[in-house]
Amino acid sequence: MTLTGIEFGTPGSPARPGATPVAVPPVVGELRADAETTLKKFGFRPVANEVEAEGDEDKVYAQDPMPPTTRPRGSVVTIFVIKNPSPNIDARFTALDEAVKGVLDAVGKVETEVAKVETAAEAKKRVEELKAELKKISDKLDKLPGPTQQGAPASQSPTKNN
Repeated sequence: MTLTGIEFGTPGSPARPGATPVAVPPVVGELRADAETTLKKFGFRPVANEVEAEGDEDKVYAQDPMPPTTRPRGSVVTIFVIKNPSPNIDARFTALDEAVKGVLDAVGKVETEVAKVETAAEAKKRVEELKAELKKISDKLDKLPGPTQQGAPASQSPTKNN
């Protein structure tokens, strides 16, 4: 996730002079109120910045400084808290409408291709039917009597009375 307009490592308000350094506790992933309470217990001054992002509302996304950094008591620790963006209904409906149009276009293309496949299947069926008819004709020709003499058709064969 990109956080725009946020600079990490910026110096906070100066701590009390001579204050003892304390390790900054990890608060990323905690709810804002819990993180602020934890930081105060360690003597820090929490400052929260809201960041529009997808995620659990009011959870700490990042902190500055990060643990195990040490800072004097009274130092500022900045926490970045997720604030879910407000939904833009018009933009979502426009995107949905475009997606539906894309799906309908794709379905049309698929239907065109399916029609071609069905035509090919019908043509194959006709070819098979023609092959079957040709086989029937071939079988009938095979059953016809052949010529009685070599080279002469059966209708011209010599008879005994000639």
